[in-house]
Amino acid sequence: MPMPSTVLILGVSRGLGLAMAEEWLKRDAKVIATERSVSPGLGGLQSRYPGSLEVETVDIADGPSVRSLRARLEANALTCFS
Repeated sequence: MPMPSTVLILGVSRGLGLAMAEEWLKRDAKVIATERSVSPGLGGLQSRYPGSLEVETVDIADGPSVRSLRARLEANALTCFS
């Protein structure tokens, strides 16, 4: 499978989301990671991969917050997996 240019991962503050972001970054993908509030773990990744990791703040339970994220990311070509 070819390497995606950009991957969007929701909920990257800790746990599985943080591990997934780190794995994609190790594979030289650009990662857009969302967090609801500031995450020390995500901050550490951002310092290690400053050109490859973009952090967005969003609360996925809040409609206006999600719509705002969508508008900010409209220009990005994202890879979809199912």
